[in-house]
Amino acid sequence: MKFIISCDLEEFKRYYLELTTDSEWQKTFGFSAELGELWERILTENPSQIIVLRENNKISGHIIWHPSNTREHRKGDPRDKEDTEMLEKLLGREKDFIELHEIWLRAEYRGKGYGKKFFEFFENFIKSKGYDSIIYYADHPAAVAICRQRGYKEAYGLKYKEQNGRIRTFYVLCLSLKKMPERKVEIVDYDPKWSTSYENEKTLILTVVGHIITAIEHIGSTAVLGLGAKPTIDIMVSVRRLSDAKKCIKPLSSIGYEHQPQHETSMPERRFFRKGEPPKEQHYHLHMVEKESDFWKRHLLFRDYLRTHPETAQEYYKLKKELASKYGTNREGYTEAKTSFIESVVAKAFQK
Repeated sequence: MKFIISCDLEEFKRYYLELTTDSEWQKTFGFSAELGELWERILTENPSQIIVLRENNKISGHIIWHPSNTREHRKGDPRDKEDTEMLEKLLGREKDFIELHEIWLRAEYRGKGYGKKFFEFFENFIKSKGYDSIIYYADHPAAVAICRQRGYKEAYGLKYKEQNGRIRTFYVLCLSLKKMPERKVEIVDYDPKWSTSYENEKTLILTVVGHIITAIEHIGSTAVLGLGAKPTIDIMVSVRRLSDAKKCIKPLSSIGYEHQPQHETSMPERRFFRKGEPPKEQHYHLHMVEKESDFWKRHLLFRDYLRTHPETAQEYYKLKKELASKYGTNREGYTEAKTSFIESVVAKAFQK
């Protein structure tokens, strides 16, 4: 799988026309997939405004983007008043930005993480070109969910009437590239203070939600004696029913935990909270799940196996150091690259 900037226009037109047979395309857009003269001219003059996903020498997805501003879609194509007002609330008056015109994946590539990777590649590419903001008018649920996970700011929906009379509601989503996190993945040597930090935090958590949760555990690498890790304390708590998490949001916020609902689309069995801003403060991740859930069991199996198999723990530490060096600020890439090792350890733990 490769993301390629620019594409032969004739090849792209053939691929694009094939999308007409995609039922999801018809459901989303309701029209045949033809570029039209305007986009042919734009993409001929600016081929980098096409980005394609290629696998086995076949186009399997695409992005079309273009420079824009709060007053005009493109030069000579003014926005209507409602659109301009909404954009100015997000960005300020008379601001330039990049508009993500379209992102699409063939059916066989959906639901497998390719969409998230495509967004990440696009955002980094646009940032490297010196732009500050991305605007995306989205009405596909999967695309909206990814944007929410990635921290896009959301405006109210815009209603748009197409030539065929169909009314579509778009979410106006904005990502400030200036605010994109640049922290590198950092793996540090084991710190005995991690255990103390967990115990202190456990006391705080039990003080405010001890009557709601049923168990609390220190998980992740910081819970394994002698194992180097990212200096983030991972805490897992259980509730009888996941719906009980709603009762915990306000009391947890009183001790500094921010609920992160944007992650619930990709991990619906967990409620996630964060506390602390590294590197100035100790950073905590709080994972709230049902005690009989697969999430609960697998995380304890992994932790306990590393605690009782120091040679595996050191192998994991070496892998993390290598991956941190390789992936730098690409935290998602780092996490994904660890997955096969973690799965192999959990499989061994299940056999015990």
